[in-house]
Amino acid sequence: MPVFYDSIIFSQFLKPIVYNDLKITFVELQKMHHSFEWMSTAHTHDYFELDYVSEGSLYTTIQGEEFKVEPTNFYLIPPSVTHSHRSAESTNNVRVGMRWNLNKIEMQKDTDTRAIADFVIDTLSRVQARCFNYRADWIFNYIDRTSPELTEAALSYWLMCIYRAYVQADEPTETIHEQKHSDIVSKVLSILHENYNTDLDVTEVAASLGYSYRHIARIFKETTAKSITEKLNNIRISKAMDLLQNTKIPIKDISRKVGFTSESYFSSVFFKYARTSPLLFRKEHRK
Repeated sequence: MPVFYDSIIFSQFLKPIVYNDLKITFVELQKMHHSFEWMSTAHTHDYFELDYVSEGSLYTTIQGEEFKVEPTNFYLIPPSVTHSHRSAESTNNVRVGMRWNLNKIEMQKDTDTRAIADFVIDTLSRVQARCFNYRADWIFNYIDRTSPELTEAALSYWLMCIYRAYVQADEPTETIHEQKHSDIVSKVLSILHENYNTDLDVTEVAASLGYSYRHIARIFKETTAKSITEKLNNIRISKAMDLLQNTKIPIKDISRKVGFTSESYFSSVFFKYARTSPLLFRKEHRK
């Protein structure tokens, strides 16, 4: 019999992401492990499906055309398109499955935000049976049940990078350009995660990468819809939540451990993201 195991599903906490005039509403996010005997019957659904294979390989059939999906490859299936899957060559496989709906929202008259929804929705709705290579294992490091803000920002960036990889598959110059931006953002994220518990000056992040802060900040904001400081605070508050739930460390010490030099500023930032104080959060969530 086909074996399906260890499926980690995230759905309830995933809020819609607004990117310019495009609204991305997640149906679910899964990290799935399938045995070598696994296969699915032909089916359709009313949402977009994207599967990124990180280990092993599988075969996917879209509208009667079968193709092999290797590690670091992904495929995209629009709504109402018939498809099926099966494990390849007696190997287990691990993949991230993202399911979402796309909608256009009306922008305010006084905004200068770019209109991109029509182009994105039309482009992705016409996807044919093709497989694309885009190394994106780093997404696993930023999917965090305790921090919806961190997960949403990472997913938004991940999804837009994959979208660009698709639309620019036949434009090697542009693909290289976008991949460079992808590398920059990925390096910034790594620096923030490695140094969140220090008195990190965000301008030092740019200097360590050999770029001006204005250049790095623009790329990061355009890609993730968040500033570097907002992302840093996302990470710090996520770590603080974990310490509040699982340790007896005093709150003033936790604030220093996650990189804040002022307990009052820590409490202010914490309330912004958690909508409660550190003390009340600990009382409500202490294990």
